[in-house]
Amino acid sequence: MAVNTTTNRVYFPWSWTIESSDQALHQCPTPSSILGTFAVVNGVVSCLAVIFGHRLVVKKLTCGFFGKRGSRSWIWMWILPVALQLAANACIALLIKKSAGYTSDFKVTDLMLFLVARPRLSWIILGAFAFKSQKGKNGKAKADNDNDNANLYLGSAYPSTHAFMSQFIGEFVLQIMSLYIMGRTAHFATRQGYYKISEESYWDIPQAARMMYSGALYYLVAGSLFLIFAFLFILYSIFSSRIKYFGKASSVGIFLALMVLLVSTWMGSWIFWAGFVQLAGDLYCPPKLMHQGVIWTFFSTVGILVGTGL
Repeated sequence: MAVNTTTNRVYFPWSWTIESSDQALHQCPTPSSILGTFAVVNGVVSCLAVIFGHRLVVKKLTCGFFGKRGSRSWIWMWILPVALQLAANACIALLIKKSAGYTSDFKVTDLMLFLVARPRLSWIILGAFAFKSQKGKNGKAKADNDNDNANLYLGSAYPSTHAFMSQFIGEFVLQIMSLYIMGRTAHFATRQGYYKISEESYWDIPQAARMMYSGALYYLVAGSLFLIFAFLFILYSIFSSRIKYFGKASSVGIFLALMVLLVSTWMGSWIFWAGFVQLAGDLYCPPKLMHQGVIWTFFSTVGILVGTGL
């Protein structure tokens, strides 16, 4: 059962809550259960991304409608994964609103945007496969025909690149949205003097609050670096006929790039959420965690599939 943390309301820059009307009938999930749901969704969606992010698999499943070789529709198909993520969050917000035995005073749009800041891993996992080529008998990346050689990294030799590019651009947009929540949290903490380590105001607040504020600040700093890198990479990918840099990069270089992404915004998001759910306690009491996990998994997987492009 979650610890009563009603007095912790003062540490949040927002006023909405999700509470159980009767703890005896509707117990709040523990912080580990909430974070565990995120972890399970991350793991399952990442595994499904490897399958449904493969262009040839998608082409067969959709009878050739999606997954066409050499397509550059990922330039705009990222809109669908982003829309599906927002739709999933909206569905979860409505699910919580309509759950009997719980009281909530949030607007659907408020929780929808708040949940955008949850950690997502599948796009990073896709990145590990996106520029891994299928080798031909001569040991070189194979192409279906001569036309593929003009656009090799978006051809059959790199079948996961389409899905990765749409997911990468989509994540770029979602993380821009997440900056609102993180920025609001960091601004609140700054005004209250909660970042002044040398003063008592910092040590007087709960440890979970310090973790949440630290996660928000870390996300803002690391996220800004990621967004700059992402913006430049997206521009290069759109205006270049071949993704030469990643196509020719060593496996060590790609591994290091993915590790940087893991320890930047993804890690910052985890720190923020770990602090938030511990600090909120029974002020954040979302029902039906399994239903939420299924919704996120389904919408995310569909987003990966359609993100492969026409």
